[in-house]
Amino acid sequence: MKKRILKRIGFSLVILSSLLLGTACLNPSNAQDFLFYKSTEHIGMGYISNFGSPIIFDFENEKYRFERDAQGILHLKSADGKIDYLSFIPTFISDDGDINPNYYHVRKIYTSNPDLQFLEIQVNQGIWAEGYWLIGKWNNKWITYVFYDSLNNLLNSIELPAAVEIESKVNSDRSGKMTLNINDYDFTKMQNILIELYWDDISNQIKMKQYKI
Repeated sequence: MKKRILKRIGFSLVILSSLLLGTACLNPSNAQDFLFYKSTEHIGMGYISNFGSPIIFDFENEKYRFERDAQGILHLKSADGKIDYLSFIPTFISDDGDINPNYYHVRKIYTSNPDLQFLEIQVNQGIWAEGYWLIGKWNNKWITYVFYDSLNNLLNSIELPAAVEIESKVNSDRSGKMTLNINDYDFTKMQNILIELYWDDISNQIKMKQYKI
């Protein structure tokens, strides 16, 4: 009789443990959240750069280079310069043959859950934004996750004004969030808007949420 009771208790404990384990796996509060935890200025680039000469840098243990062409447009290329992966074209390009007086700001952004790296590229003329891109690699291919048109689409097709500043913050309050604060200094089309970026595990894409300030 004693052995039967012990067997029943042991069997019950096994079932209870299985149920608790299943509950823990299904409970989203136990899942680790996606976090933007760090951003760094790119080596050799500083806060802003005119990229007067090519800059070689590391990304996910591979070498690449940033290089401006004769028009002043920035390109992401292979380290030897033979493969042109992406071009970062400002919204305004001078058509008089002069080099465009834009400054590019590039920094690397790190995340956890999953562990990913991104490059944030912003081109400015003065303080006004002339272009914005958030890029990374997925399945060994360069992907553009966020760019000007995607920001416009999020804003319900409201075209970004000419006098706009895009202020990017990564984990500024230790919340693990990345936000874009769009400041409209003309106040002709919209008030200031805050956009939060997050990772979607289903589509493996960066998604965005819009908040009015």
